[in-house]
Amino acid sequence: MTTHKSFAARAEIEAILAGRDAVRTDVPVLQPADAFLDTAGEELRRRIFLTQGETGKSMCLRPEFTIPVCLLHLGAGAAARRYGYVGTVFRQQQDGASEFLQAGIEDIGHEDIIAADAQSLADAKASLTALGVGDEAQTLLGDQAVFDAVLKTLGLPSGWRLQLTHAFGNEKALAAALNKLAQPEQMPSLPAGLLEALQADETQRAQALVQAHLQDAGLTNAGGRNAEEITAR
Repeated sequence: MTTHKSFAARAEIEAILAGRDAVRTDVPVLQPADAFLDTAGEELRRRIFLTQGETGKSMCLRPEFTIPVCLLHLGAGAAARRYGYVGTVFRQQQDGASEFLQAGIEDIGHEDIIAADAQSLADAKASLTALGVGDEAQTLLGDQAVFDAVLKTLGLPSGWRLQLTHAFGNEKALAAALNKLAQPEQMPSLPAGLLEALQADETQRAQALVQAHLQDAGLTNAGGRNAEEITAR
């Protein structure tokens, strides 16, 4: 999308959001990176633009709006509310631009989830129609809760469930994860105590053992992953 078309589209979207009963909101371009990595997984690290603040805290250019808007809602302690947003997001991609316009509506806190989903779908269709691209659009519906329930029923280890959950909605990432699951790599040789703690999903004990092994080996965290991050991986 060229610059002048981007500005035109943004103005049209702003007008659409104003008429969809959604509180117009915005979030800073520079965001704490941990919120995205904790939610979407370490795979996202390769696709976002990372930097570091003066305090050493990891920051990134806004890769999407959903997580910041949800955090904004939680911080405000607000009741059920609909938020509308439009702005530039930044994400590294093999094909296409690394910055592009994203717009949407987040419907948070409503008890009638089905009605909220139906309203969001109607809003999306109406917005695309107003932008003149409604006939070209294809609708794909998914339910994270159903997907999570399937993963739980399969009895997969927690690490694999988390990885597949993070890939939900991303066809390429999900296919890669399933292919990796179908062809498992040989487990590295781990100390018995650490392997036992990981298999039992005892995170704190595993983290303490990793920290002890790092100290025994004389390794320090000089810009790399700490014991908590190593254990999570």
